[in-house]
Amino acid sequence: MPLRCVGPSGQSIQSFDLPEAEWLALRLENRRSRQLRMPCCDTSVVMKTSTRGLNFFSHKSRGPCQSAPETEAHLALKTLAARAAREHTGRKTGFWLEELAAPYYVFEDAGAPLSPKSPKSPINGTR
Repeated sequence: MPLRCVGPSGQSIQSFDLPEAEWLALRLENRRSRQLRMPCCDTSVVMKTSTRGLNFFSHKSRGPCQSAPETEAHLALKTLAARAAREHTGRKTGFWLEELAAPYYVFEDAGAPLSPKSPKSPINGTR
């Protein structure tokens, strides 16, 4: 699930930066003009929304792209990083427990010491 594509002027477009109305307008425009490209291989983009409501970009069709798919842990960490960065913008976001739990268990199984904490949660890892 790539969260970034390249616009017609070469600018990076991050799916999580677009409010829903802008996402829908860009999606409609891209269906007409096929102006958006994948940064990895310059293939046309299809704009999609996951079953959880995460907006992302996809290759229009399979082709010569050699980039490996992103792992579930990588995607979850990208989402966490984007949400942490967004805290500084004042825009509200939601959070699925699985977005933390999936990478947590990947790291735990690999022997990486983790101690998740949140200053806004009554469950902060100190119990």
